Amino acid sequence: MRRVQRRFSLRSFMERVRLAGTEQSGRVRVTAHAADLRPRLRKASEELVESLRQGRRPASISSVITSLAVLLMALGRMEFTEELPLPPLSASFSGSEDAEDPAEVLDMPLEMPGEQQLQPTDQPVETPPPELAETVPPPESLPEPEVDLQVPESEEPAAEPVAEAPALPESPVGTAPAVSKSAGAALAESRSGAARQQMLMKYGGTAGSESAVSRALEWLAGRQRPDGSWDFADVGPCSSPGKISNPIGGTAYALLPFLAAGNTHKVGQWKPQVQAGLQYLTRVGISVPAGYDLRGVLNQRDDDPEPNYAYYVQGAAVLALCEAYGMTGDRQLRPVCEAAVRFLVNSQDPRGGGWRYVPQQAGSTSCTAIQVMALKAAEKAGIAIPDAVWRGVGLYLDSVAVDGEGRYG
Repeated sequence: MRRVQRRFSLRSFMERVRLAGTEQSGRVRVTAHAADLRPRLRKASEELVESLRQGRRPASISSVITSLAVLLMALGRMEFTEELPLPPLSASFSGSEDAEDPAEVLDMPLEMPGEQQLQPTDQPVETPPPELAETVPPPESLPEPEVDLQVPESEEPAAEPVAEAPALPESPVGTAPAVSKSAGAALAESRSGAARQQMLMKYGGTAGSESAVSRALEWLAGRQRPDGSWDFADVGPCSSPGKISNPIGGTAYALLPFLAAGNTHKVGQWKPQVQAGLQYLTRVGISVPAGYDLRGVLNQRDDDPEPNYAYYVQGAAVLALCEAYGMTGDRQLRPVCEAAVRFLVNSQDPRGGGWRYVPQQAGSTSCTAIQVMALKAAEKAGIAIPDAVWRGVGLYLDSVAVDGEGRYG
């Protein structure tokens, strides 16, 4: 046999060495403990540390971004609140802790005449003897006001009086004397009987105008609610109802024509309607440190948080109450009248002297006018008005006068 001699090739040698290494690696035995073969669960924090240790930048960046996103979402859902104390002046117009819930007040039955009872106060005041009732002025703190009126027959119960604000102390520098029977009688007589006929003849009243007044009062009486109130939005079958729902304002403005026609809670064709409306006003207001709040802001039934009609309502309610008090001299009306007047006095703009939509705001002519009418009615009824109030009114009117010719804007 012939033997063939091959040349040495480096390439062939290296290939043979590589193949030999592969065969040896296949024969290596791997030894491991049983615990090493079990799957190991790592926490998220351990995974993050391990990825950072091994230099896995994508994993670390993703984890940081995820953490920041979770933190931002949590901050977005958090609510931060801070309680700021009200200034002493503004706080005096807030409802007191003892104030009645208006919703609960409206659901209470209206008391019948002879069944009204005075609720106890912190400092009860003894009732003066009958012979001194007309000569001794009322004390500074009286039991809650109630109106001793007759209730019109109704199938639905109305509401019971609540505690009213304390009486307004008479100022020693006020402009009005104590109320007297003669002053109230003179005011009532001017709106009824022979005095009324003289006024009609003097200013052009006719049988037709009186008939129109009578029909208008009859319509108003038909729109009165069982609790004694009226509302602008309740016009029955008539078209174009009002959009403002404020029973205090509706009641005040509805009472004024009855009073102007000589009807009170003691005399007149519409006596039951007048007494029910007065009872409503004396129980539905809110007693606050500043006085008796009749703006109707807390009693309103619409969604306006700061209605601009607030002091048009307060002024009309004070005007109606003081007119009724002045026409009858009913001492049971005096405490609520004084407290409501005190609320007006405290609401006056201390710088400009007028009234507007919120307490002590710079005045407007229309809003100031209704407050002045209410204060003049109170003064005629014998409730003292501080001289500073009238000076403020004069200051305001001078500031809005046009050309000094009696025009105001």
